[in-house]
Amino acid sequence: MTVLLFRSFVHRSIASLACAGILIPCFAQVNPVFAFGRSVGTLYNMAIDASGSKIATTNYPGVPSVKLWRTSDLAFLGRAAGFQSGTAFGVAFSPSGDQIAFVGENPIGLRLQDVWTGQTLWQIPMYTGRTVAFHPNGGKVYAGGLFGACLELRVTDGSILRDFSVGTSTTVSHVQVSPNGRLLAIGYSVGSVEGRARVIDLDTGVVVADLGPYGRNVGHIRFVPDGSYLLVAESTDAGRVIVVRTSDWTPTATFAAHAGGTWTLAPLSGRNEVLTAGADQVVRRWTLSGSLVSTYPGHQPYTSMVVASPDGNRFYTGGPDGRLVCRSVDSGAIIKEAIGHTTAVGGTDLSPDQTLVAAGGDSSHPDIFVWNATTGDLVFRLSGHSSTVFSIEFSPNGSLIASGSADRTVKIWSAATGALLHDIALDRSVEVVTFHPSGNILATGGPSSGVALIDPVSGIVTRILSDAGSPNSLRFSPDGSLLAVGTLNAIRVYNTSTWDLIVSLPGVSGTVQGLSFTPDGTYLFSATRFTGELKKWRVSDWTLEWTRQYDPFFTCIVVNDGANVFLVSKTNASGTSTGALVDADDGSLLFEFSNRLLRPFAVGAHRNQSRIAVSSLDQTATVLYCPTAVPWETLTVTRGVLQGGDLASLLRSDDDRLQIEARRPTKIAAASAEIEVSATLPLDRRNGLSLLIETASTSEPVVERLEMFNAVTGQWETIAEWPSGADDVSRTINVKNPQQYIDLLTGQVRVRLGFHDRGVTAANWNARVDMLLIIAS
Repeated sequence: MTVLLFRSFVHRSIASLACAGILIPCFAQVNPVFAFGRSVGTLYNMAIDASGSKIATTNYPGVPSVKLWRTSDLAFLGRAAGFQSGTAFGVAFSPSGDQIAFVGENPIGLRLQDVWTGQTLWQIPMYTGRTVAFHPNGGKVYAGGLFGACLELRVTDGSILRDFSVGTSTTVSHVQVSPNGRLLAIGYSVGSVEGRARVIDLDTGVVVADLGPYGRNVGHIRFVPDGSYLLVAESTDAGRVIVVRTSDWTPTATFAAHAGGTWTLAPLSGRNEVLTAGADQVVRRWTLSGSLVSTYPGHQPYTSMVVASPDGNRFYTGGPDGRLVCRSVDSGAIIKEAIGHTTAVGGTDLSPDQTLVAAGGDSSHPDIFVWNATTGDLVFRLSGHSSTVFSIEFSPNGSLIASGSADRTVKIWSAATGALLHDIALDRSVEVVTFHPSGNILATGGPSSGVALIDPVSGIVTRILSDAGSPNSLRFSPDGSLLAVGTLNAIRVYNTSTWDLIVSLPGVSGTVQGLSFTPDGTYLFSATRFTGELKKWRVSDWTLEWTRQYDPFFTCIVVNDGANVFLVSKTNASGTSTGALVDADDGSLLFEFSNRLLRPFAVGAHRNQSRIAVSSLDQTATVLYCPTAVPWETLTVTRGVLQGGDLASLLRSDDDRLQIEARRPTKIAAASAEIEVSATLPLDRRNGLSLLIETASTSEPVVERLEMFNAVTGQWETIAEWPSGADDVSRTINVKNPQQYIDLLTGQVRVRLGFHDRGVTAANWNARVDMLLIIAS
């Protein structure tokens, strides 16, 4: 991913920009992120967006999160949210697919987020929300949960419009709005006695049908796509499905779908059929008259959720086994399955040619999974370790994979065949492995035993650096002449020709969790856990150039092309996971993000540092682009007078900004102040675009309009507009169909930002532009 800068990064605005989007770009882009894994614990709930392009899943129990997946190949797109406590039960996409709502136990409550940036738009407390649904026009959202709560809320601000609660002794398990937007159906349970369904006319707020009783609990209700029937499922007892005609609210069919409970319904578009799943291990397909059409394999020991594609040809299922499976409705064949670890993911690395990703599991399931980094297909499953795989690294030529484990072994595998080549027993847990740039030496480290040097060809331990302490991190210099060893309160550097200790760096406190040389070998960066210090050392004389304080729970660090340092932390004391991108020159913070990398465990870097692989305790491994900054090429003030700032000054200082004095437009539709900027995207970063903007004006009311030049039509097109204010406001805009705005021959992108005062120009007002970023992938 490439970040094209119109200004240097504004430190104070980082959090509000949801800058995780910098490292995990828009979910709709083609392969912006490669990620591998499965759901956590029981896949509790699922939702598919109206376009059928992405699925959201929630899990229970386990590491709580809401995850997003691409429907075409079940590629893991990222986390819409991650939590340290509570469980997200219900999830829904807005009709446009740009927003996602979810409800759950406190502290989750009811939350609305932007799908593209992960930014929380609003959040309200809700004592254990169970279900959420959008109105078809996108303007309202409905949420239900314990104590009979059922609320209608305004999407723009989360304000409560109406209260449709059904009684404090009840639990609302499911809500849905009819396809025409006129009816709200509420499924609820009265204690553990009976289940019922209520239908409300949304125009009048009047109850038009009160259905039931059904069994002890209602688990799911769904309108069929044309709205002619409402389907109600019993989540206990016989697991009946009741088909109710909406014209007169008469039951037309009742059939027992799953003994013990039917928990989920998925009407099939264009087929007058419905899929059901529940307390057994199968998915069944029925006609609306109750005839069984097909039976498909489900999940063990039950199938918790099924959703169907908008065209009715595919369906997706999940259960306690953590699998997310896509099947054909007609044949029942598996089209795609998200295969990965069933527990936390440990060490991870990328192959030098970026074609493979390897990640190891924890003590419960310590297998190593090796995926194709382009297709997401599983290439190998390497079995042999008996405890947590702490560290994995590919050899420099990509032919070998080395793994270190808590089982006190180092294993060397063939990356071509997956065969185990060497099984090397040591006298302590192996927490870190790293190859010499030549590939002829494998350095390993762990508690209390120094550094063991292994010949990867023979598998023989050739030397032990007993004075190296208990290594938590190891790193060879790019030319292979040095080995840096990080331990508790110490960094030791060895000459690899003689293996003599050259220097023990002073003033180090805390566990040195990360070490990384710049690509030219002139600097060494170190990160210490518990003290949160990032240090920059000059290799020529081992002078400490600076120390910066960041998150005290560093996992590791990666230097990106010598310009930036990428930091990742484990879950910290406040219960959040963070990452940061830091300027390598002065240590200033460029980006900071949270939740997208949920409870990270380890990071591996591609050899040219263009990508990193991050493993997580929530069973996924993710590959991210390391961002690089490319300045805009041109700046033109197309309307108004430039009062301050230019390209050079904006790239140099966070205190500078572009300021334009407005001028009365020649046409009412024209802007009073306007700039145009252009930049050229690298060849390998032209798949997707999003814009991050921070602006303000000294006059109100003013409308800011963002335009881009359509290279296909040759016309300027409005991308977004919003009311301006006196305070700087940050916005993220996803550019749909980005290829239209990129010149195929030159790669040039042109952006125009105008301030429109509707023809009434106030005296001496200014437009301010603090930031305009293009995120390209």
